[in-house]
Parts: sequence; structure tokens; C-alpha cells
Amino acid sequence: MPVYKFRSQEINKNVKSNRIGNYNLGELNKHGEFVPRFTGRSDTDLKEELIAKLATHPHHEYFRFWYKSNVKDAYEHECEKYNRYKKQLENKAPPEAPIE
Repeated sequence: MPVYKFRSQEINKNVKSNRIGNYNLGELNKHGEFVPRFTGRSDTDLKEELIAKLATHPHHEYFRFWYKSNVKDAYEHECEKYNRYKKQLENKAPPEAPIE
């Protein structure tokens, strides 16, 4: 799973517009492994969501992302990541279900 610098240039270069998807923000440990610190999703535009997160989460150095084919899959993926990493995440509340 590729890891990218959490910078606008990297987001613009690697993330497609108008795509549903998930992301993790985080850091690398001393072994160079990605450590998630925040997990999220976009039900409409993953690229736009990541650009917005630059303003609210500038302390994160790296990100990774996944495209999903629908909102349900994105929600389930976010729940899975939240439950797997919740002890180390800044997210204190579980993911919100999508609006139907």
C-alpha cells in the first residue's frame, strides 16, 4: 500500500477528483512503517476531502487512500479501519453512517 507525503502537491498528483474513498493520515515509525492517526472517508470527492484536511490536520506528515465503488463500501472500510486502529487514532467517535 503506497504512502504519500500529506501535501497538496502529492494529493493533486495522486488522487483523482470526484471519487468515493477512504484515507488514513499518520506518520512513519522508526522502521519506516505507516502508523495511522486519523481515519476518514469521502462519499463524494476524496481529493477535495484530503485538501480540506490539510487545513485542519496539518500536523500529519503522510497519508494513504483507497477508492471505493460506492458509499456503503466506503463506510464499511472506514469502520474496519477505525475498529482496527482506534486505540491510536485521534478520532474519538466511530464513523457516521452515510445519509441515505
